[in-house]
Amino acid sequence: MLLFIMNILLKFFASASYGIIYIYANELFPTRIRNTGMGMCSMIASKFYLRISFFLLLFFCVQR
Repeated sequence: MLLFIMNILLKFFASASYGIIYIYANELFPTRIRNTGMGMCSMIASKFYLRISFFLLLFFCVQR
């Protein structure tokens, strides 16, 4: 049950991070490199989300 709750929370935070990235990155990068900066932020966020969810799964499975 705890693993299910952690999974739901991680999905929520991943969705929230994408929303924050699109709002914040528009103001962070200059106009000339805005699309490249947005793409890099999105790529980093998705890779981070995949790694964290995998490590949490390993952590909870090892503890059992």
